Amino acid sequence: MFIYISAGLGALLLQMGEQYIRYMIMERQALEFGYNSAQVIEVFKEGKVFTDIGQEFNIIYSTVTFGASGAVMGVLAACAFKFPNAEIMLLFPPIPIKLKYLAVGMIGADLISAILTGTPLMANSNVGYLAHVGGAITGFLIMYYWKKTQFNNNRWN
Repeated sequence: MFIYISAGLGALLLQMGEQYIRYMIMERQALEFGYNSAQVIEVFKEGKVFTDIGQEFNIIYSTVTFGASGAVMGVLAACAFKFPNAEIMLLFPPIPIKLKYLAVGMIGADLISAILTGTPLMANSNVGYLAHVGGAITGFLIMYYWKKTQFNNNRWN
C-alpha cells in the first residue's frame, strides 16, 4: 500500500512538473511576442489560444491528469526489482515473460513516448507517459532503499 500511494504521488509530481515547465516556456514566448501577464492569465482562464504561439499553449491546461496507472507502474517496477526472474503470462499473446523484461519494456516504451511527444508506442496519445515513468522511478527507489537498508530485518512488530 505504501509503494502504491508513494508511486502515485511520484507520478503526479513528475507529470505536473513537466506541465509546469512547458507552461513557463510558452509564457515566456507569449511575453516575447508582446503579450502582457494579464493576457496570459486570460488565456489560462478562458481557454483562448495565442495565434502566434499556437494550439499547444491551450492544450497544456485543457489536460486532465487522473488515474492510477502511474501508481501501478511503481508497483510493477518494485516487483520487477524484488523478483526479476518471476515469470508471468501475458494475455495477448499468451506467452510467458520474465517480470524484468516486461517492466523494462513497458517503462522504456513510456519513456520513449514521453520524449517523442505525440508518438505513442503502447497506448493512445491521451496518456500521461511521464506519470508512468515517475511512478516507476518512485517504486524502484523505494524498493532499492528497502533492500539496501534490509527493511525486513529492521522493522518493528
